[in-house]
Amino acid sequence: MLGLRLINGVQVDLYQGDVKSFSCDILLVASKTTASTLEDLNSSILDLDRAVFMTELQSMGTQLFAGEVVTTQSGRLPAESVWHVIEPAEITKESVQKFYTKCLDAYSKTNVRHIVLPVIGAEGDAGLVSTTVMPVIAKFVETLEQKKLLRITFVLDSLENYNIFQTSLFTTFKED
Repeated sequence: MLGLRLINGVQVDLYQGDVKSFSCDILLVASKTTASTLEDLNSSILDLDRAVFMTELQSMGTQLFAGEVVTTQSGRLPAESVWHVIEPAEITKESVQKFYTKCLDAYSKTNVRHIVLPVIGAEGDAGLVSTTVMPVIAKFVETLEQKKLLRITFVLDSLENYNIFQTSLFTTFKED
């Protein structure tokens, strides 16, 4: 893991590999489904009994919209819990800013130290997403009231996306 910066006590890092093997407090899983019923969320990543999963999700309501969070058990994943969110229907600078701002706001209201965020959009969206999300993280870190050590990790599936995010991370957050 070479993509790493410590900003005001918050560690922001990049990990290239399989998100299902990454240990953390909260694993955020994004679904490409837009504003649909909770049944459309992918339960296979959790490896939970489908009936248990659906009962848990349905207790939260019947619809999710872009950036809203539903928490479920983590099943066999090495995380304390899994947050499910719906990606924006269209990947634009504004939708990316709104999506990650909502996720980080929800994170700031918890007592956990480490969250793993997904990279939303298609393979070709990594440049737009990376250059848009880094200023959102910078603003989040500046306004964070909690003075505990926090960690935000992006898990990237391809080396190409990792390199794109690493460039944005190092450009936004210069080494001291």
